[in-house]
Amino acid sequence: MDIKAFKMDGLGNDFVIIDQRYQNYNLTKDQIIKICDRKFIGCDQLIFIKKSDEKDAGLEFYNSDGSVSGAVSQVWSPHQRS
Repeated sequence: MDIKAFKMDGLGNDFVIIDQRYQNYNLTKDQIIKICDRKFIGCDQLIFIKKSDEKDAGLEFYNSDGSVSGAVSQVWSPHQRS
């Protein structure tokens, strides 16, 4: 399976980002752990950009052990008034 991903870092942490707004990848916990493994790609957290009906996008964060991070959020839409 080919997955387009981006690896970014900031403030001492690195992330792999996968945009799932147009194609959904159903990754297992083992696959998430493999992506985060420093002997493979390696990252502190894996981030999925998800399609959202309410905002521009939703974000899901996974820790390197495959667990869901508490940092799950919706991306604010600049076109939407608060």
